[in-house]
Amino acid sequence: NPNTDLSSYPLLSTSMGHYIVFLVENGSLPDITESNRVLYSSQRHVIIEMTEDINSNHKHLLTVVSQLCGTERMHSLLTGTLGHEKKTDNQNMRRIKVSPGYQITLTLINPDPSIMDVQWNIQEATQSMLLPFLQNEGISKIGNFTISSQIFYYTDVHLKPLYSKNHKSYVVKANELPAMISSVEAKLGSHVSQWPSLNFIVYVPKPSEYPLYIIQNKGQESPVTAFLVQQWGGVIFYNPSTPHNSSHVDVVMEDVMVIVVKQLKLLMGFQQDENIEYCVNNQYCVPKWEVDHILLERAVESVFIATSSLISLTNLLDDVRNMVIS
Repeated sequence: NPNTDLSSYPLLSTSMGHYIVFLVENGSLPDITESNRVLYSSQRHVIIEMTEDINSNHKHLLTVVSQLCGTERMHSLLTGTLGHEKKTDNQNMRRIKVSPGYQITLTLINPDPSIMDVQWNIQEATQSMLLPFLQNEGISKIGNFTISSQIFYYTDVHLKPLYSKNHKSYVVKANELPAMISSVEAKLGSHVSQWPSLNFIVYVPKPSEYPLYIIQNKGQESPVTAFLVQQWGGVIFYNPSTPHNSSHVDVVMEDVMVIVVKQLKLLMGFQQDENIEYCVNNQYCVPKWEVDHILLERAVESVFIATSSLISLTNLLDDVRNMVIS
């Protein structure tokens, strides 16, 4: 059954660096994209649907195995000279730096509490959705995570939404978003932890700018009302499912947490590839084969940092020969 997660079979248990590839007959995976013909497990397994073309099968198998083993990712990290250099560079730039732990801060912004009573059940949402994800065996290997939350009132985010007749909504251009980050960053309290901070902001627009969307500079509306900031966090424009007919707004935390987890995974280094289809289609899923790639990348990054530090220290000693290091 292609819709069954292969991890449920104990005999298929694998360790880091060991992967299992299943080859099945053509037509065995009816629910996947015809051009893809691949299903990835949440573990270290992959199912490949074969065709009658032997040469095509061979090329497809090599591509999938390379993907599963992270060959292209590691080559990019070490050399930075792949054919998809721009895409890969963006992924490496987006990924959070190596640290023993990270401080996650969830912030709700109510720009005008005099006309809006915004409520969010952040404690229950954290316990039922965010913590189980962070306590996953794979995620816990990436680092320790602490979580805090806060609410800001009367905070000017320095955005000037304009009404778009084409979109029938208020919009801000993507190139205006850095101004929002700059306006709130000083208030976020990054001093509360010795670990790097990851900030996730939920902004509820005023009734006078509802609904609020992000459009690209060319005028195309973003498919989601959220954006990611490399190595920093993300921002969500929360538009209630119904217009602000009353002053009370209840934030649907399931909608928010799905986006927060997606942004967290991107910051950790998980891939965003629409061509990859999983046996278990769940945003909270943590594929072990991807965790393997991330841990290897972090190990390489740590070695590089240590080597660079030692080289710098050696050069300093060459320049200042009478320096004593104990």
